[in-house]
Amino acid sequence: PASPGHYADPRFSPDAKTIAFERRKGGGLRSERWSENPGIYRIAATGGTAERVSDDGAKPQFAASNDRIFMVASSDGKSQLVSTDLNGQDKRVHANGELVSDYEISPDGRTLAFRQNYDAYVTPLMPGGQDVALGIKSGALPVTRVSGSGADYIHWSNGGSRLHWSRGPTLFRGDLACP
Repeated sequence: PASPGHYADPRFSPDAKTIAFERRKGGGLRSERWSENPGIYRIAATGGTAERVSDDGAKPQFAASNDRIFMVASSDGKSQLVSTDLNGQDKRVHANGELVSDYEISPDGRTLAFRQNYDAYVTPLMPGGQDVALGIKSGALPVTRVSGSGADYIHWSNGGSRLHWSRGPTLFRGDLACP
């Protein structure tokens, strides 16, 4: 982006041609200056003009395809994982949870890691736009706890077969069993 602002959470698309990122408002520890037009944006990796995809949402990310941007949103007091096409259209809700505070999709798009009560869990990510209620005892899908006592900065590696998280200064990892 050419203009000053509060930019965060950049993510490349799987084909590395697009970068999705968040433009935040100032406040707290950040200056109120350059807080205009917050939201989720995309830009070609080679540069150009950034295009706003959504005027709300946070933590943009891609799954296995290049044509949808996933983001964390909020509705009726619940955290949601939603996606849109690259132009912000065709919105789909994929998951929700009252106590869920983070979502992280595996690079292969098959597994969803989420954080609830400060611990990390994984569950299958249903294809399409099925809104699945998540929780430790959701029942709709199998949920596996992967962290012991707290998890921050959840992220994937190894194509989606390894999950990493930190607790304080310690980095942990867990390998998922592939079916």
